[in-house]
Amino acid sequence: MAIELKRYEIEERLNKAVEKVKQLLGAEKAPQLAGDVHHEYEDKYLLVERATNLAACAQLNCLGLLGMSKEQLQTLRTWAAGQEVSLRFKSKETCAFLREETREEEAPRKAVEEVTVGGVLRSAITSKVVTKITEYFWNFEANFTLEAFKGVGADASDRLTIWSRQGQVELKTATKNPAPHPEVRSPAISKEVNISWLLRSMSDPSTLMPSFGIDRNAKECKTPRRNGETLKAFAHFQAIAHWTSYLADYINHLRDVQPKKLDDSTLSLENVFVPVAPIMFKDGIDEVEEATSGQLLAALAKPGAAAGLVLTASAGNLMLAEELRTLKEQRENILTAFPGDNGIFTCAEACMCLTLTHMRSITERWAHAVDYVESMLRKQLVAAIGKEVTPSEFASYMRFHYRKLFLDAYQPNQFCFAVRRSEVHGPEGTVSIEETHGDQSAPIVTLENHGSTPTAMNFPLNASTTISFEGPVHLHGWLCHSFSGQTGAQLSLRARARQFSSMLVLVGRVTSATSFDPTYAAIVQNKDELTVPLEMSVIPTPKEFKDAIASLSPEQQKFAKAFRAMQLESTLFGVLVVQIKPQLEKLLNLHDDSLTKEIKLTQDLMELFLKYQIPSDLLSFSEDSPELKTAPATARLAAVKGHVKNMYDMINQEKEQEIADKKQQALFQNPLQVETHLQSLVLCEEQGGVRGLRSREDAAPARRSVKQRSA
Repeated sequence: MAIELKRYEIEERLNKAVEKVKQLLGAEKAPQLAGDVHHEYEDKYLLVERATNLAACAQLNCLGLLGMSKEQLQTLRTWAAGQEVSLRFKSKETCAFLREETREEEAPRKAVEEVTVGGVLRSAITSKVVTKITEYFWNFEANFTLEAFKGVGADASDRLTIWSRQGQVELKTATKNPAPHPEVRSPAISKEVNISWLLRSMSDPSTLMPSFGIDRNAKECKTPRRNGETLKAFAHFQAIAHWTSYLADYINHLRDVQPKKLDDSTLSLENVFVPVAPIMFKDGIDEVEEATSGQLLAALAKPGAAAGLVLTASAGNLMLAEELRTLKEQRENILTAFPGDNGIFTCAEACMCLTLTHMRSITERWAHAVDYVESMLRKQLVAAIGKEVTPSEFASYMRFHYRKLFLDAYQPNQFCFAVRRSEVHGPEGTVSIEETHGDQSAPIVTLENHGSTPTAMNFPLNASTTISFEGPVHLHGWLCHSFSGQTGAQLSLRARARQFSSMLVLVGRVTSATSFDPTYAAIVQNKDELTVPLEMSVIPTPKEFKDAIASLSPEQQKFAKAFRAMQLESTLFGVLVVQIKPQLEKLLNLHDDSLTKEIKLTQDLMELFLKYQIPSDLLSFSEDSPELKTAPATARLAAVKGHVKNMYDMINQEKEQEIADKKQQALFQNPLQVETHLQSLVLCEEQGGVRGLRSREDAAPARRSVKQRSA
């Protein structure tokens, strides 16, 4: 809501500026906002250049109203050719005790007391309250100086006074301690601003005409807003805005010191014209007649070019003259409201506050104009495409571009692989890295290369165990697209297993050509879906790293280089997929493909290994003799099945024994329920059959338990 209100205020200001330009140049010129005029891309550069030169001229004219003459401006321009030039506003405040006065003040009411005798008024006594008041008077004095200096202004010849004033006012307090203000504040304020850019924008010191331009061919030039020259202008105008705001706040502080209340309407900028606006002319505009440009301290230079859509120099000078006229008119209103020069906030301070506030308005309007051009460029691009391009859509465009750029053998592919033993086997599942934009997820597109021969690698399982593995290795390269001010894509590793299938997924880093450092591992089986969020971190580029360590000590540089080497060695993300069925066949001494169709056996083996932690030598086929080493696949498989059956029989027996023990423990802990249990057993005996036999078997230990308790 706040952004919409601000946008509405800016649009209102721009519309008022257009109406004012119509009054100055005539309605037949048809000035319009640049977004409403059909123009070329070059016109945007011309518009920003014209707005910047207008803002520079307006600021120089404001400095002229603050007291700067043409001779002083030419001196400053000469200084700026070799050194930095700055403006500095200084103030010194003193507060001294003058005198003490005592006076008497009568109360507005009187008390009358009447005396009567026998109902007849004999006399009347009148009394009143007189208050003795002691007042203390102080002399508050302020000295102001606005000066320009080159370098640091160490010598008197390096400083140039533009404006200075001394004012004082008498203050009155009811107490002597504490004093209304400090005895001495020196300096009460000392604020500097660098104006070298403003002075250097005037290429010819003799004419005092700014000639700001943008190098379209520079490498860093992207748009009329994003280029080196405009960024320097932004830095200058931001510094001026901060400086003028600081000074205006200080001068307004003096209004609180002065006892006399002043009218705020005289300091209003509502009727002061600001000549900076993103205006173009639909049918173009020629040079117009100007009769008041000689009154300006700085004006636009006439390039002598053909008529265009952007404001011409002569029309711009008319707008600068109108700005100067409205400023002088407002200053005359201030002179009427603040007659005389007595006090610390007089017409001089009010005019200075008005001019400083107007300078800040110029910087704001200039920033709005330049941002308007950038916003217009963005809106036109969105209108041309039909929508606002997101990083995912830009990635789609790049894939379209890759299809034209690369041969079929080198086309980027989606990072999504089917896990299978061979081409004749069905897939066990899939492994993919997906990026998420909003509610949609899709595998990332990578450039992929793989070796023709399997590569042997290893990773440590613990301090005493190292696992070696080999297989095809695929190397992927992925280019992440992101826009400034937006978060990048959210990546996640996803592993999906099919029913009655299983695989082991390890995630980590490739630390060398033969070593893998796993960080996380998980078994994915029976329609499981594993999602692992991936966080990306950015390390400095080689140039950024070199620039960053240039000023470090040799020891710090060595440490930074060693740490960066560690980062570079450990930034290769790795995913290792191990199929479980082939490893079970090797572990149990079975032939290849023995477990491919043995679904129940494979599930039982997984349960025994994972749930019951059964050692593998209790289930594997033993090759103790040479005859057994040549045993066929069916015999080996039958032996393993027998081991599994025996193990489950033992487990089930242990389960039954554990259940019986739990029942016995429950009967022992609850003796009051034994009688009810015995009655149910007797009922079961009467029914006979297998159920009765089982009941008698269960009843014997229960009766023994009752007898033991009775004893």
